[in-house]
Amino acid sequence: MLSEDTTVRSLLASPAAFRAWLQDQSPYSVAGVCGLPDGCPIAAFLLARTQADYVSVGVYSVILGHDEVTAHQHILSRWCTLFVSAVDKAGLGHLVTAAEALDVVDGIRSRLSDLNEAFR
Repeated sequence: MLSEDTTVRSLLASPAAFRAWLQDQSPYSVAGVCGLPDGCPIAAFLLARTQADYVSVGVYSVILGHDEVTAHQHILSRWCTLFVSAVDKAGLGHLVTAAEALDVVDGIRSRLSDLNEAFR
């Protein structure tokens, strides 16, 4: 069995697993709520894909575990920080659908791809 740290790192290393999870949702289903650490779509994704009972996502890190006391912090990858920042711009309490989250992820993938090309 993979350690929690390895699992989180592999799930968030690239947007692929997150995209697949979003694509499995109905486009109009709520994937998360803007501005709430436990409401971010990445938090919902990690709750669905790990054995954690507690997830709190910030711009640069995620804290997850079985409760607030036993939770561990993990640094987010670049695409995750861009995603959280972009989604939070919609405003506190805005419900994010799976389709909206997927659009944000695709925009970030395109932007990161362009940056990688610029530095080759």
